[in-house]
Amino acid sequence: MSETYCGKSCDECKYREAFGCPGCSEGPGAPYSGNCNLASCCRERGHDRCRMCLDRGACEMLKNRDGMPEERARAAAERAEREAHNREKSAFLGKWLWAMFLLIIPSIIGEVLSILPMPLELIGLIISAAASIAYGAILLVLSKESTDYMIAGICFFGSAVLMLAGGVLLIMEHVIAGLLILLASMIPAFFKDFKEYAAHSQVLEGIDDELAEKWRKLIFLYVASLIGTIFGTIVPFIGPLIMLPASIATLIVDILKLVYLHHTAVAFREYGI
Repeated sequence: MSETYCGKSCDECKYREAFGCPGCSEGPGAPYSGNCNLASCCRERGHDRCRMCLDRGACEMLKNRDGMPEERARAAAERAEREAHNREKSAFLGKWLWAMFLLIIPSIIGEVLSILPMPLELIGLIISAAASIAYGAILLVLSKESTDYMIAGICFFGSAVLMLAGGVLLIMEHVIAGLLILLASMIPAFFKDFKEYAAHSQVLEGIDDELAEKWRKLIFLYVASLIGTIFGTIVPFIGPLIMLPASIATLIVDILKLVYLHHTAVAFREYGI
């Protein structure tokens, strides 16, 4: 009979055959992909059995040994359930985040065409608008995994509506009203990026914690660049000096966003396989 550290009989254990457990003293002491605290304690203290320990009388682990197999089996089932959920989530997120990343291509094409003479300028504006609408729609689709995606999508379309209204007022020569509305559109635009970065970080937890932390740090850099841009615009004399590093920081944020978005999409696509 294989002997356990705690003195329980392996022959009486109903989990032995189901898990192919050779016994904690002959095996690794971790038949359920976790670790037996009693087995670990014995090994750390250099004991062959719990009965050799002078603290065994007050040991809560030893007193609760009968419930340990069930607890470890429950923990293994919970881990398996989380793993299945993460794989399902990863397949969903990987598909849509990859589509979001690919939208960069038509966006760039649209921006290039928009600076060319008509009718290429009009075509470029249409392509850019279509890519932007698709981007916002994907944010709303992703809301099933994080409410921050939903908030980002709502803010995206809210900002777009205000920008359109402001542009129309400027065309109609209502300059002050148009500029005020365009200025107001910056508020939902800020929350759109803020919430999008936060959502990416949230869904990555447990999948790629290092990348999740990078998204959180990007939020701080984004806020800092925005504050610098605002101060650089309204502060006299030293404004241009502030605008230069703020503009560089904004460029860095845009580049890192593309890099992190690609890495995030790849991480989920690979995890979901």
